[in-house]
Amino acid sequence: MKKNENNTPEIPCFGPSEYLSDMHEIMLDRTTRSKHFEKHTDSENMWFVEGFLLKILSCKGVSKNIHTLEILRLAFLAKKVFTLQGRLVEVEGPIRICGDIHGQYVDLIRLFDKCGFPPDSNYIFLGDYVDRGRNTYGFKDDIFNRITTGCEVVYDDLIDMMNMMPLSGLIGKKILCMHGGISPHLTKLNDLQNCVAPFDGSNDGLEMDLLWADPMNNQEGFHPNLRGASVSFGEDMVHKACEQLEIDLIVRAHQVVQDGYEFFAGRRCITIFSASNYCGQFDNNSAVCVVSEDLEVSFEVLKRKKPSDPQNHN
Repeated sequence: MKKNENNTPEIPCFGPSEYLSDMHEIMLDRTTRSKHFEKHTDSENMWFVEGFLLKILSCKGVSKNIHTLEILRLAFLAKKVFTLQGRLVEVEGPIRICGDIHGQYVDLIRLFDKCGFPPDSNYIFLGDYVDRGRNTYGFKDDIFNRITTGCEVVYDDLIDMMNMMPLSGLIGKKILCMHGGISPHLTKLNDLQNCVAPFDGSNDGLEMDLLWADPMNNQEGFHPNLRGASVSFGEDMVHKACEQLEIDLIVRAHQVVQDGYEFFAGRRCITIFSASNYCGQFDNNSAVCVVSEDLEVSFEVLKRKKPSDPQNHN
């Protein structure tokens, strides 16, 4: 990668002429935008993504200018990757599992600082990446407040990209991960690969349960969820799912837990939550579930910060 006078990588994304020439048409017309992004080689795209991430990580309290076309290009490339991966992603250890972040960027950086930055450490995130973080707008409001031209295009492209994200992950063929939980519609692992894409959340079924289901103490079987969406499941259903799918463990997110992680069903199901002091209304820790190469599980816990801590913000 090309480096500047400070010996840090530059982002080889768009030259000045590309910013000025036909920028409005490229940015606002999806077909033109796609053709423009498709012109770049895999190597150029890799340099762009690495440079973009380095730019974001170098903020350290100082604002950085990010061009709208950079965001759109990143969304375009991510959507291509997610589409190729399919709805079930199969990976091997070692890997780290993170739960809800909810736009709390400081917590994300704390997790990386504690557990290693990609690509030196591999991660699987279980959803709820945006909205409701401390001192932030909602995701859509944040985009519309920060971007003056093309905010609708950016929002639509990011939503299209997110709609293609995998709904579940399988680590070493033995640890099943999702955001919400298990489902009465889940009888074999192949069901996960056949999930609808994109899914708009309008119908009950496996996709809805993977996103919204919750474990429930003192319950047997599946019952309507108190949230008003999907189902809740008892310990017996966890044991049945592990036996049926030939897995050892289920890791999910979706609920605030005090210590950042919590066991259920005789430690066959783990809830992981990675946003500390959630929304400024809870005093919970955040945690990462660490899976070794041999699929041994441990936890890294990041203690909640005191409200007076000057770094306790997004």
